[in-house]
Amino acid sequence: MKSQLREREKLMEIKDAEVVLWKDRMNEAFEEVIRLAKENNPEFLVRFKEVYPEFSTMLNQVAPKLTKDQFKLCALIWLNFSCKEIAEYTYIEVKSVETKRFRLRKKLNLKAGEDLQQWLNYLVLDIDSTS
Repeated sequence: MKSQLREREKLMEIKDAEVVLWKDRMNEAFEEVIRLAKENNPEFLVRFKEVYPEFSTMLNQVAPKLTKDQFKLCALIWLNFSCKEIAEYTYIEVKSVETKRFRLRKKLNLKAGEDLQQWLNYLVLDIDSTS
């Protein structure tokens, strides 16, 4: 009985260590994606899709005709970058980002009062609820 308890405790310790390791890896991956975005690195989208494959797949299903730039804009918005930050990191004017957001909203058929950031977040919630 005591040996079974010890085995279970060891298994729990191993699982706890795995969770910590997984969280560390996710934090590192998130930080890498943010760094690539801030550097306007061409590898940003590739890495983003690797780290967040469910988001990428769902966005492609919902809006298969998005251009690479529109997909990148969705990724940056989903990562909580503001218009000002997106403009700074992509070397364009804030007004240009606002125009791109407007056109993206139109392409996604979002209603006037519907927030793009929230729409993208709900897209991820839909993924989580169906998993």
